[in-house]
Amino acid sequence: MQQLKILLILFVAFACFETVIAQPLDTDPKMDDPKDGSRKPNHPKKTLKDEDGKIYWQLSLPVYVNITSSEEGKGESYRMTEVTSPTMEKFANPMYFDGHGTHYIRHKDYMAGIPEQEVSFPVYVDGLAPTTKILYNDAPKYTSNEVTFYGKGLAATLSSKDQMAGLEQILFATNGSSFGLYKDEIKFGEERTYKFEYYAVDRVGNDEKVHVEAFTVDHTAPKTNYKLQGTRLDMIFSSKVNIDLFAKDNGAGVKRINWKVDEAPEAILRGKINVAYLKDGDHVLTYRATDRVANEEEVQTLKFYLDKIAPVVTAEIKGDVYRAKGKAYVSERSMISLSATDNKAGVKTIFFTQDGRPFTEYAEPFQLKGGQGAHYVKFKGQDKVDNIGALKSDDDLANLMLDLSAPKINHAYVGPQFKTRDTTFITSETKVRLTATDYQSGVQTLNYKLDGEEEEFKEPFTVEKDGYHKVDYFAKDNVNNLAENDFFMVVDNDGPEIYHHFSMQNVGMAKMDEEGEVPVYSTHNLLYLAATDEAVGTNKIFYTMDENMERLYAGPIKGISKGFHTLKIRAVDYLGNETTSDIINFMIK
Repeated sequence: MQQLKILLILFVAFACFETVIAQPLDTDPKMDDPKDGSRKPNHPKKTLKDEDGKIYWQLSLPVYVNITSSEEGKGESYRMTEVTSPTMEKFANPMYFDGHGTHYIRHKDYMAGIPEQEVSFPVYVDGLAPTTKILYNDAPKYTSNEVTFYGKGLAATLSSKDQMAGLEQILFATNGSSFGLYKDEIKFGEERTYKFEYYAVDRVGNDEKVHVEAFTVDHTAPKTNYKLQGTRLDMIFSSKVNIDLFAKDNGAGVKRINWKVDEAPEAILRGKINVAYLKDGDHVLTYRATDRVANEEEVQTLKFYLDKIAPVVTAEIKGDVYRAKGKAYVSERSMISLSATDNKAGVKTIFFTQDGRPFTEYAEPFQLKGGQGAHYVKFKGQDKVDNIGALKSDDDLANLMLDLSAPKINHAYVGPQFKTRDTTFITSETKVRLTATDYQSGVQTLNYKLDGEEEEFKEPFTVEKDGYHKVDYFAKDNVNNLAENDFFMVVDNDGPEIYHHFSMQNVGMAKMDEEGEVPVYSTHNLLYLAATDEAVGTNKIFYTMDENMERLYAGPIKGISKGFHTLKIRAVDYLGNETTSDIINFMIK
């Protein structure tokens, strides 16, 4: 059997070419899916004969069989329409390949000496679209509740594989734009929400279903704020202050807040920051927030002063105070003044207590309450951030002695003195002694005024001038409690005035040598002695007759012997002032 060389030419319903070239995108593409908002072009189904002579057929295209005897296909060509089974006519013109894969047009001739007895023409029927994958670079990513966020530097590459006819092109669209041809890496440099669509088309028009990627590019770092809780004065903090850092992010959300104080290592915030562990002084809190796609906030600072030191309270006793033997003696006039200084926040309040009574807020200097004797005062300060000092006292206020009594004063005379009724008589030899005693703070001064002239009493004094004298005297103790008194006395330095007379007149005069004449008295005469004292009165009268011993005058002197006699009289008043008479000469005959 003569071998026929048969050329089968396949015709498609739309065109008949030996080689089909990929068509450009339609200028007015139709929408595949109006609901998805994308603008997917319409890709015609087609056939392709590649440079190797392989024929690729899109699965949905119809197939018509023509036969010709011309190698170049320029001769007569006949479409084959007759089929061996009439029932198959409707399936033959056109006919369709029964699935994706390689199909064959075969000619078998067992008698022609064909080595394999069969000639097979393969047709590569392509019914599958390419498969496209997207690969993002290593930009930070976070997904929550099916929403994906990317950080800075996001870029994506598309890659597609096709099982048979081969890839023609990859197309993409962004946020509803027209689809464009993918050539190179796509960068998402703008911060916004993206709807990114992409698909691939193979060389026979199989187009992939559009892939849709929805994500948000977040370039904005979180913003951290703080809230201060606890006692403070502006940015002067007490140990009770807590710093609450909280960050807000409108994109991927806050991942963490980093913080540190001064030069300490940075830490991740786990809760409120309590400043009590820090030392007193200036501090700087630095902090920054990072979101879930690595956007990092610029470092923020919060400067503050931690005041952990309570005020220092000092006390002062104003007015009367005397310190002795570890005690501070004060009077009822003494005022206790408290003052305080604070290193930073300033003094808010001073509290004090006396003798364990309830605390009182100090407002102004105060006096001790209670009776005479021992007392104590303690105090503490509070500053404007509520640092309260320990309860303290000082050497004075811990050992207070309230002295309410003045010294006890008295006066006395040392030497001649005589008192009658309310008047005391003394002599210039009599010493006046003043005394003052005080069993609390002790005597400070003892002064007196003699007839208006003031002197400090140092030792007993005398008053020379006769007559009435007044003494005012006063003593102060060491806290200036004053005792005053006065007294008067009369100074009498004169003795009594002496008198004598006989009971009868003299009977004549007698010559007594150089002494001259002396009176002559009869033997039965009585001699009377007397003395008068204007101040205190005469106490005793003494006399000496001739060379005899001095005798106390007790009554009229009688029985005087005859002859010349000498008489000497001495009178003493009640102060001891005495007067002695001149010698008295007389004669008894």
